[in-house]
Amino acid sequence: MANNIFNIYEWEIKNITNLIVNELNQNKSHQPDESNEIEKIIENEIKKNNILIFNKFLFPKLRFKLDNTPNILIISPTNEIKLTYSILLKQNLTIKEKEIIENQIEKKFNVSAIVLKIGGIAFYPSLIPKDMEHTKIINNTIHEWLHQYFSLYDLGQNIYKDNKMLALNETLVSYISEELANNIMINETQSTKIKTKEINSFNSEIRFTRSITDNLLSKNKIDIAEKFMLSQKKQVK
Repeated sequence: MANNIFNIYEWEIKNITNLIVNELNQNKSHQPDESNEIEKIIENEIKKNNILIFNKFLFPKLRFKLDNTPNILIISPTNEIKLTYSILLKQNLTIKEKEIIENQIEKKFNVSAIVLKIGGIAFYPSLIPKDMEHTKIINNTIHEWLHQYFSLYDLGQNIYKDNKMLALNETLVSYISEELANNIMINETQSTKIKTKEINSFNSEIRFTRSITDNLLSKNKIDIAEKFMLSQKKQVK
């Protein structure tokens, strides 16, 4: 199984380096990508809700990467549902490989074992599954950032003290991330409705302009048609 363990340090070195390079390139090009736009939207929502250090600073800076996430091996006693041990495994394990690992652990240690895909993890930058839909990307990105944020306080620093602390952290983070994600989606929906109204209004103006212009041209009133089109153009702008 040792060959299937996910190397966190290797991932962090590679992706923090890439993050620095990308940020420098974006500063030069002034062309933010889609991930950068999502980060800005989430950061604005966090600031609005005052989840800040000393009520002033957003830290850590919200950054995430869409990619294939690791698997996680979860081990618990056979007689109760209780997390006793977990370890990250490589991303591209087949179903057969997962089953072999589970069977080996269960036979060797007389425990229950299951290998699952992770829905996000609070590395830096946070790692989010690349095949998620837009809403879940926002929710999970906020979720993982909150784990990073709470790690600056006793609550997050004691997350693995026992199962109760783990459950408390996950419950709080899930509640806040869902609330913030819902706020963002409501704002996006309202913004889309406004844009749709603006587009419909613009299309109506174009149809009206074309109808009047065609009528004037059919009567060979070219000068009047040209003046009318210029006046409509100014109104649309």
